Amino acid sequence: MLKFLISKSFLVLVLTAIILPSNSLADIEAGKRALKDGDYDSATSEFRSSAEKGSAEGQFYLAESFFHGRGVLQDFSESIRWYEKSANQGYVQAQNVLGNMYYSGKYVNQDFSKAALWFGKAGQSGDLDAAKITAALYFKGADGLEKNIGKALEFYLIAAKSGDIDSQEMVGYFAFSGISGEKNYKDAFTWYEKAAKAGRVYPQYAVGWMYQNGQGVKVDLKKAAEFYELAAKQGNAQAAGSLGLLMLTGDDQAKSRGQAVKYLLQAADQGVDAVYAQLAWIYFEGSVVEKNESAAFKWFSKAAELNDPQSKYMLGYCLQNGIGTPKNLKSSVEWFEKSADAGYLPAKETLGSIFFFGGDGVAVDFARAYKWYSQIVEGSSPYVQYLVGHMLDEGKGIAKDAKRAANYYQISAERGEARAQYRLAWFYFDGVGVSKDLKRAYVWSNLAASTLTGVEREDAEKLRNYVASKLEDNDLKRAQQESRQWKPKE
Repeated sequence: MLKFLISKSFLVLVLTAIILPSNSLADIEAGKRALKDGDYDSATSEFRSSAEKGSAEGQFYLAESFFHGRGVLQDFSESIRWYEKSANQGYVQAQNVLGNMYYSGKYVNQDFSKAALWFGKAGQSGDLDAAKITAALYFKGADGLEKNIGKALEFYLIAAKSGDIDSQEMVGYFAFSGISGEKNYKDAFTWYEKAAKAGRVYPQYAVGWMYQNGQGVKVDLKKAAEFYELAAKQGNAQAAGSLGLLMLTGDDQAKSRGQAVKYLLQAADQGVDAVYAQLAWIYFEGSVVEKNESAAFKWFSKAAELNDPQSKYMLGYCLQNGIGTPKNLKSSVEWFEKSADAGYLPAKETLGSIFFFGGDGVAVDFARAYKWYSQIVEGSSPYVQYLVGHMLDEGKGIAKDAKRAANYYQISAERGEARAQYRLAWFYFDGVGVSKDLKRAYVWSNLAASTLTGVEREDAEKLRNYVASKLEDNDLKRAQQESRQWKPKE
């Protein structure tokens, strides 16, 4: 008997579980019909019946009745109470309503944290707009809601996987920029490619860049150019610049180079400074388009203003030689000095030469010549090394220092500079800066005489012949043999 009673009770519970939702659903449908007919009292009664039986949908419609004052007195507090009951059971519409209320601060105190909570629940249930709103809230942060990039990515991914282009672009951005951690070009390519094919401009540029640089995908310059071109045609300056530079090195140069300048100019006109110097060289050399010195000067000027040392040097060179602009030696020197101060070695050598020799309105200034030459002498040409030795030898722009002069003469002479060989011969002959050594004096004067011309050769020959007269025959033979075997150092 007890067994029977338990079984009967269990049956009642099961039947109740089945009947209640069915009854609740019937109440809701009846309420909707009454609402449509304008019978708000009956509608609200049906919704209340369903809500009190625990139906999330019934609770939502009862909340609506209180919110709009249909069949009951308008009561926002009661409305919110029923919205929350419904939302807590996972009813998406109720979650969205609460999200909107807390976001806007209407009918409740504004609370972005609660807004993100309710929109987030709706988003996790598959509501695309709610997922995007939640992502944006966490991405930007707000009063009372701390910025949370990880949470933002979580909700953008929900929307992106549902096919939302905006969210696909954002997920691509997260991976491409590394804003959520380390950069992940493979994921960036996956999402940016979807957005790019849907016509989004920056993803088109980014996909082109990844194809060009082999990041997240194998290098494919043809595809890189295709995506760059898509973005460039929509006005993306970075893509135009990248496409122009890519075209300059493309296989079909006859076809692509003409277009390259078009895209480089598009980029430059929109302020992509990375292409200024390239445009300057194109117009300066005239190998891609007709040579245009004025255009070259214009773009060198723009690149120089951006602190590009080589462009500063070229701007000085144009001003020095009147290329694309009237000669202006004062301004030329100023730009050479700016380039040199930025570490550009050719500018230092040029300044050394300008101040060492003077001319064209520039006075000789050995101190300034030594300043610049001395900064590059170790890795410079044999001639510059000779000039530094000369200034130390003669005390021009720097105090005399025979030992250091001999050192630079030696370095220069060993690399084949005839004037340094001649002066070094004298140093060995006189024992200045080095130990006196007639054999070495002979070798260096002999080498110098074989290369110098005119009066300089005659002077070298005189020294060589005089030194030869002072050497023993065996020493002279060895010195001549050494001269024959000598080879300049690299």
